[in-house]
Amino acid sequence: MVKHIQSVKSNILFNKMNIRTTLEKQRKIVEKLIQLLYSVNVNYEMYEFDGHQLKKLNEHVDVSSAIFEEYPPYYLTKCGKERETAKLFYRLSVGEHKYRVEIRWKGNIYDASPQFQIHADD
Repeated sequence: MVKHIQSVKSNILFNKMNIRTTLEKQRKIVEKLIQLLYSVNVNYEMYEFDGHQLKKLNEHVDVSSAIFEEYPPYYLTKCGKERETAKLFYRLSVGEHKYRVEIRWKGNIYDASPQFQIHADD
């Protein structure tokens, strides 16, 4: 499920760059993130080792149950202060797993490209 995202940040630049697009576009972003994160389109078996368990990645993942939403706590440092960064922060929940998704833009203002970073937040 993709919730309509409304920016936590309150400045013009973040409002324009935020993923406040149609729900259909948001679903496509979530599907692509999950495909890449879980190696869905890889023709051989992929595994992840967390230090304790070996887990097969490229099994079927139910994209329709995923939740992707902007997550205000990620905008704060460990000390509770607002981060001084030009990033947008989202939480992606897939089954029992939660991920922090950071989006930043590289390049100049006229041809910047978004970069997505995904970090486990279990």
